[in-house]
Amino acid sequence: MATASTEAAELKMSLDTRAGGDNSVVRRNRKSTPDGYFALAPQVALRDKREELTYDLRYRPTYRAYMTIDGIDGVDHLASAATDWRVTPADTLGVDGRFRRQRRFRQLLVEDDTLPITDPDRFSVDENDRDIVQRAYASAYYSHVFTPRLNGRISYRFDDVDFRREDQVDTRAHTASLNASYVLGPKTTVGVVVTGRMRANRGLESANEFGGDTLTGDVGFSVRRAISPTLSASIQAGPSFIESKVRAPRGSLAFPTPPSFPTSNQRTESTRSFFAVATIDKSWRKSEFSAGYTRSESGGGGTASSSIVDRLNATFRHRISEFLTARLRGEWNRREELKGVQGQDQKVERYRVVASAEQALARRITLIAQFSYSHQERDNSSGARVKNDFYRGFLSLRYLFDPIRF
Repeated sequence: MATASTEAAELKMSLDTRAGGDNSVVRRNRKSTPDGYFALAPQVALRDKREELTYDLRYRPTYRAYMTIDGIDGVDHLASAATDWRVTPADTLGVDGRFRRQRRFRQLLVEDDTLPITDPDRFSVDENDRDIVQRAYASAYYSHVFTPRLNGRISYRFDDVDFRREDQVDTRAHTASLNASYVLGPKTTVGVVVTGRMRANRGLESANEFGGDTLTGDVGFSVRRAISPTLSASIQAGPSFIESKVRAPRGSLAFPTPPSFPTSNQRTESTRSFFAVATIDKSWRKSEFSAGYTRSESGGGGTASSSIVDRLNATFRHRISEFLTARLRGEWNRREELKGVQGQDQKVERYRVVASAEQALARRITLIAQFSYSHQERDNSSGARVKNDFYRGFLSLRYLFDPIRF
């Protein structure tokens, strides 16, 4: 007789109280706007882990109040859900999703015509409902074990990004993939994956921005290898075929339709590229290291376009003592738009370093310290270049409430 699972559903709650500072609250700003802030971030999580069914539901609002700048206090929201259901020993169904709603701050000219346009005091900070970014995705998959060595999987994912400004910049993508993996031996697994993606981009009509649709097809091959008990690596790569249908805005005196566009205000462009995903993981008795590289098609980062995105990251985690853990993370990413605002190709490159430490002060109280530095460069085909450096840090106290099991 099979034994019953001892796992039970669990409701966990926590509260983060944070004090921090930022050297530039308004990110794309001519003038630096440093400020400090206080934040409260409660989190509730409901999860269950059984042999046949697992789920994890989380929600975390974050209220942030700034010390000197008025009118930009408010709440951001983050929610996620994931569940897996083993229908039979060979068949598994799963769904997961994530929703994030963040406020963005912008610069406005104050109503003081006596100040020259170059005077930093002519600018003020304003935040309203038009400056909100909403990112969401939902995915589902079905996997089947054909033999102890052969496994197949089919999946679908929907992505949606809204940049709410005067009108709305919107990008939505539907992605379907089919992959199979085969276990060659105790340490090696190989696979093949075929992916298709359709992305629809819509720009600001009020700003005469470009819009369009992007079709992407990928064919890739993968290898996973356990090099040793503490070292593993994987790589997946292949060709990528991208077709973009770019819609030009209707001509106006301020933004005339480019001569290269036909009378239909639409042009089709084809691009051949490659996609790749590579990872490496290494562990020691008290430390862990992981690094990864990805290259893929993605949304245009706030404009109505598609992009080729390269990402590289590395994380090192070290347990100094039973109660103290330190982490160091480095990131680099480059986003090159296939066709951006007003038809200009735009490239954004970003470097980021994050150092953090967690100290357990008591059984349910943890002190968290974090500092980050990032550098960003934005170029477009017209020759314009913008560089920014950002510093941010905070101290946080996290309190874990007693879990409720049922």
